[in-house]
Amino acid sequence: MTTKVRVAPHVEAFVKSRAPGPRKRLTRAVKALARQAGDIRPLEGPLAEYSRLRVGGYRVIFTEKFAAGERRIDCVFAERRSIVYDLFEQLLVNVATGGRARSGSPSPEREPDAPSAGPPVAPG
Repeated sequence: MTTKVRVAPHVEAFVKSRAPGPRKRLTRAVKALARQAGDIRPLEGPLAEYSRLRVGGYRVIFTEKFAAGERRIDCVFAERRSIVYDLFEQLLVNVATGGRARSGSPSPEREPDAPSAGPPVAPG
């Protein structure tokens, strides 16, 4: 079975914005997903259809699909561990509601060094 790893523009921009050491570790870890290598865990609750890859203090959120003898991994979001899940959940809410975020929710604008978060890669 072949494996394809796709990286969303946000994830690519996030990785490129890191210092050389973390950038190299993130790049290697994302490539290793094709071999099912790395600290990988399924997420729970509203993010249950996603998994996460831990790379030091960073997390890469991805989906995994199987079709026609091919395994496809879509890396859809990356951020520091301390804020990744709140930001990603808020992004999903914004995409689902057409940009109308629920009040009191964390906002990507809250973090000055957070990269702009594009919509996740469409499943399918």
